Amino acid sequence: MAIALSLVTFSPSALAADKGHNNVIVYWTNGDQLKAVTLTCLKDPPAPVGIVAVPVYASIDENNALITVEDYYHLNGRTALTKHLEKLFGIPIDSYVHVEQDTLERFSDILGPLRLGQTNTSLAEIFEGTYVDKPVNLQWEIRSLAGSMLTPSVILKIPKLVWVYTTEIESNLQVDHVLALHGIIRGWGPDILQKQRVPGEDCKIGNRKYRVVQPGAWSQTLQAVTTPEKRLRAAK
Repeated sequence: MAIALSLVTFSPSALAADKGHNNVIVYWTNGDQLKAVTLTCLKDPPAPVGIVAVPVYASIDENNALITVEDYYHLNGRTALTKHLEKLFGIPIDSYVHVEQDTLERFSDILGPLRLGQTNTSLAEIFEGTYVDKPVNLQWEIRSLAGSMLTPSVILKIPKLVWVYTTEIESNLQVDHVLALHGIIRGWGPDILQKQRVPGEDCKIGNRKYRVVQPGAWSQTLQAVTTPEKRLRAAK
């Protein structure tokens, strides 16, 4: 999944009247293959930084057909898919980051080994989901990764990471936006991050996997990750 780029997208100055700029869609591709899509949303701290993982095999019900996120991307392009996701989530999405596989691997090489819980791994393995052989709690994973990004050894590598971002990544976010969430996490702690995957019923038709998502699940997932946990507990 596209995890690390969702950690580098906002600054306090980004919390402007145009809230669409606080909603960032992150695309991770390998050539023509769409590998992951992630939506990151920030309200005024201390409200959570909400992160929604969008399965590329999720059906987006275009004209009552089983068209997945990945299908829509190939048929209509990144901009059109972003507009469609705006409708599903019910929010404007004015910012984007597009990460290619080679750049992800360069980031991973610069960062070097990372520690998640009891596991030694790398950024590339975290993105690929290959560092464990069982399902991972996304909230634990993103907070653990955020914690690893606050270590002195990683902070010393920020100039190299910024250079790669500015020279290799396609985005309409400037460097000040890119660096800022690191400061937000440092100030508020990794627990400010909340992440879930869009839920649905998985099925196979032929050799293709689909996730059938109920229409309201998109906005409900977004609401869940942008609602403070204390309020969620109080509502139970």
